[in-house]
Amino acid sequence: MQISSTKLPTLQQFYNFMEHRCTALESVTPRSKPNEPKQHNDRKPTRAYLSIKLTCEVCKESHPTSQCNTFKQWSTEENYNFVKSKQLCINCLSSKHLIKDCSSHGCNICGKWHHTLLHRNKDLSLGHKNTSHTSSRSEENVQATYHSLKESSMASVLLATARVKIKDCRGREHICRALLDCGSQSNIITEATVKRLGLKQIRNRVHITGINNATSVTNYKVEVEMSSLTTSYTSILNCLVLPRITSNMPMSDIDTSAWEFPTDVKLAHKDFYKSAPIDILLGAEIFFEILMQGRYDFKGLPVLQNTKLGYILSGKIHQCYIKKYKKQCHSLFIQSDSLNHLLERFCSVEEMNNKVVTPEERACEEHFQQHTQRLDTDLYEVRLPLSDSVDKLGESYDTAMAKFLALERRLEKNPQLKQDYSAFLGEYLQLGHMSPVSEDEEREEIPHFYMPHHGVVKEAS
Repeated sequence: MQISSTKLPTLQQFYNFMEHRCTALESVTPRSKPNEPKQHNDRKPTRAYLSIKLTCEVCKESHPTSQCNTFKQWSTEENYNFVKSKQLCINCLSSKHLIKDCSSHGCNICGKWHHTLLHRNKDLSLGHKNTSHTSSRSEENVQATYHSLKESSMASVLLATARVKIKDCRGREHICRALLDCGSQSNIITEATVKRLGLKQIRNRVHITGINNATSVTNYKVEVEMSSLTTSYTSILNCLVLPRITSNMPMSDIDTSAWEFPTDVKLAHKDFYKSAPIDILLGAEIFFEILMQGRYDFKGLPVLQNTKLGYILSGKIHQCYIKKYKKQCHSLFIQSDSLNHLLERFCSVEEMNNKVVTPEERACEEHFQQHTQRLDTDLYEVRLPLSDSVDKLGESYDTAMAKFLALERRLEKNPQLKQDYSAFLGEYLQLGHMSPVSEDEEREEIPHFYMPHHGVVKEAS
């Protein structure tokens, strides 16, 4: 900016100077060519933005339309009619574009493409009348200022994995994928691997505590014989059995086409860059036992550490090497009902469905209504229901007598059992739970059924 006199420049001249300056800076910024190979470094890109002041369409003051107190005090219909008359964007209240070109997120209440102040639900609109609303990124700006924003690059961490040999129940070796974890006090193996190898499980209930005191329980453990694919190292391990150890490792495939390793390096896991499930976790018990001398540090790549299983890779890797970069977000939604509502739901009685009653159920209900009586002792008596005619019971006296004689022989051999059994039957007689059958009742021309009885002893009771 050149000043030809002693007069200070106007504000508009200052705005014009800043706009030309930003255009000049953008024009000299180097851009990468389409076929030029990517170069990765640790520098974080810095971008500059220029914000220009906007004028409110309602009161003509220096603030966005959505922040105007006059506009907020109007009703929803008045706001909508004003936006339509001024041909403003109904999504961000800007006059620079239409809704089809708007990049704002929309209504904070329903999520649709209109501003929150234009939401037609009266009850919800009143609740949001005094709140501040997010505006568009480019149209509703603040006073002219020059600011910068640094973008921080995202990074991921590669955990150490290895391929090991584990013997099954018949002594045959199988290749399994192992995760090395020096922060675990136990070795863990998955249930699927145990079934695949046919290993014998030993009952062993153990509580496992993890991050944030998250607990899980395992009921079994197994003994496995593990050996290395690159050396003669072998070890006998006790492993707890769990349904699953962790998610696939790594979480996504890694592009290693530009990675170069020394020729003398034998990797413990040649396919470490492929996302796959973990079969076994090797804890601190064995982690420091297998460490050996030999380490390679590469700038921007994981560390190579020599072990008895081969060289393992672990450390931070840049996002550019991950083929399908994903950000994981775990959300927990908790709905808290009021105490009155919970009590109402707890005490409410569910309505009975109009169930079709079967003939057997109908006969049982009729039997209960016809053969239920109240005794003088305020107890109720119900006749034993029969699903068929009593004539089909058949002769039972001889069978019952044979069982009774066998019971007497058993009691003669065990005096203590005979004494306890006699006391039990005496108590039944005293309480009226049974009564002797007279000879006259036996001679009656009515069906009889003799049910054998025997004593059952439970030593623990």
